[in-house]
Amino acid sequence: DEFFSKLLDEQAERQKAITEFREAIEASLAELVSHGAATLPMFVFIDELDRCRPSFAIALLEGVKHIFGVEGVCFVVSTNTTQLSE
Repeated sequence: DEFFSKLLDEQAERQKAITEFREAIEASLAELVSHGAATLPMFVFIDELDRCRPSFAIALLEGVKHIFGVEGVCFVVSTNTTQLSE
């Protein structure tokens, strides 16, 4: 029970950190846009993902999916899908 409780607490902390990170990105983008220093959307380019270890590539894609669902942020992933699937 103690181990399970610890895992739940760690998951709650991770979720809180992700939420705070997303909110910080949204606030930063809003601040930049309000001062005319940027226009939306903000693009994040991920290139040559197929050259990474498969476990890293999958972890990166999962992170992008879960962490960066922020409005005004677009991801462009460049990869050789055939090579990545190998």
